[in-house]
Amino acid sequence: MKLYLSFLKYLRPHWGKLLLATLCGVVYGLSSGVGLPDMAKKVVANLSGGGGDQQAVVYNFPNGQHFRLVAMVLPPGNSYTIQATDDKGVDLDEPPRLITLPKDQTASMGRWTSDVAKTLGTTEYASSTIAMLALGIPLLILIRACFGYASGMLSTRVAVEIGIKLQQDVFDKLQAMPMEYFDKHQRGDMQMHLTRDTTIVQAAMLDSTPELMRLPFQAISAIGLLVYQSWHAHDLVFVAAFLIVAPVCLVPVTILGRNLRRRASQQARNYAEVSQHLWENFSAIQEIRSFNLEEPQKRSFNQKLRAYFASEYKIKKYLQLQQPSMELVVSILFAGMIVYASFNKMSVADLAELGAALYFAFDPIKRLGQALNRLHQAEPNGQRLKELFAYQNSITDPPNPKPLVNVRGEVAFDHVTFGYGAIPALNDVSVRIPAGCNCALVGPSGAGKSTFAKLIPRFYEIGQGTLTVDGVDVREVTQADLRRNVAIVSQFPVLFDTSIMENIRLGLPNASDEQVMEAARRAHADTFIREFAEGYNTAAGDRGDRLSGGQKQRIALARAFLKNAPILLLDEATSSLDSESEEAIRAALADLTRGRTVLTIAHRLSTVRNADLILVFEQSRLVGQGRHAELLNTNALYKNLCEKQGLAP
Repeated sequence: MKLYLSFLKYLRPHWGKLLLATLCGVVYGLSSGVGLPDMAKKVVANLSGGGGDQQAVVYNFPNGQHFRLVAMVLPPGNSYTIQATDDKGVDLDEPPRLITLPKDQTASMGRWTSDVAKTLGTTEYASSTIAMLALGIPLLILIRACFGYASGMLSTRVAVEIGIKLQQDVFDKLQAMPMEYFDKHQRGDMQMHLTRDTTIVQAAMLDSTPELMRLPFQAISAIGLLVYQSWHAHDLVFVAAFLIVAPVCLVPVTILGRNLRRRASQQARNYAEVSQHLWENFSAIQEIRSFNLEEPQKRSFNQKLRAYFASEYKIKKYLQLQQPSMELVVSILFAGMIVYASFNKMSVADLAELGAALYFAFDPIKRLGQALNRLHQAEPNGQRLKELFAYQNSITDPPNPKPLVNVRGEVAFDHVTFGYGAIPALNDVSVRIPAGCNCALVGPSGAGKSTFAKLIPRFYEIGQGTLTVDGVDVREVTQADLRRNVAIVSQFPVLFDTSIMENIRLGLPNASDEQVMEAARRAHADTFIREFAEGYNTAAGDRGDRLSGGQKQRIALARAFLKNAPILLLDEATSSLDSESEEAIRAALADLTRGRTVLTIAHRLSTVRNADLILVFEQSRLVGQGRHAELLNTNALYKNLCEKQGLAP
């Protein structure tokens, strides 16, 4: 349970509601733990003819003695104990006497024997008491229900607000994570953080918080009544029995809680596998259809699903065992209590009161045990969230960032080394790319081209060396400021399931519709957009699946036109275009890149042979730099790549 201490910070904004819920819980507890047992005693006393409020009815007999009858309702045919008293009602030392009403004597008659000089009419006394009980029981239940409802709703409201804040914090944390986190963790696992982990923790709090606000007070008040009545009767057997049995009732909670945590951990792992399978399946649906993988995918999903529900079944099994095991222990206690009461001639009314007090003392223990086990069940998910929040972001903004204004676009790498793991992706790279330079990055796959480009917007933190933009270290400016000056068009652009207008506007969120349309025209996207029935309001679909590859890439180019950043990163941005569109885009790019720094990752060398600067990468090292003609004469790797593509003279 120590895990939940880390979530206590979420309670601070809601202390007022929690205080009010606690006060309502106190009233609920008192009405349950004291009011209902006392009411039970009155009811039983009036039905059985003894006990009650222990109100004294004084009778004056001819011999001058006074007797006090301890009773409230006097049905015929029952025996009553009377105690001799003096004129002031003080008990005399004489032993109590036993009298019995005749079987034919009704409670409405005012005299029992001809020897009685004065008596009180029992019919009027009983009628008023019965009326009070008839009204008092629903009134007490109403008070209990109202305050229990108020406490429950207040605490539930707090739990809902905590759940919203928790889920928002998880999303915010994931938004702030560096790219390396997404490289190391499965998408399904991250989706589980946002959905299942937060949902289970929130559900545990929703179910448990109202109980924790009410039941402890019910247990305390019931135990207090039990101790008081036992002490008053000089018989602490019931208190001793409670103190012995209560810890025994906690044994199932402890054992089941331990097993629940273990099974819940397994369930979390199984659910993560199911979630990851779904994410991979939907993301690769075209490949699955292409290679006829539907049946293998079904079998794999079925296996993962069965493993998940097997762990779910075991959790439910443990939860179902808790209540019967505790009820069995309590039932044995009640059976012993009845036997003890019969041997000690305890009145039915007293037995009813003590029995009700015991019930309202044990009932919270049972329900609190269930609430605690729900928290135990959620612990693995809470632990996953705790680990997520504890993850140290390697990329942070400096406490006193330097402003990055009027950026010209000069980029310089000074002995930069970076690796995704033990093996470096870039090794001791030094190069200066002048502002306004059209630079191309070439080399075999895995040589380090993409990594080089990703370090510029600081998607990853360099291990060694220095990376500067206009002479300013990228670690000395805010990430938002740096990325505001960098536009990226990837080889496989991602569009969101919103309108084409809004997808382009991502490049500049405050852009007007006219600016968006102008950017689309410059990217040669305006024509095909207007061919749609809804034009710019056409939904792009999930990941832009309603558009062709070339259309998606032109939308991505339109974003870059709209952003108008001084540094432009192109990852084969024209690879999905037909020859006519590619030529048109190339002309537009020539206009866009004028006076800006452009880094193009190219596999088709024909697209970059006119670049101002070509950087050649091989096995994480920069092995050559220069113009096309120069590299053909000085760099064997570049010459070999050109020969394979028919570009060498």
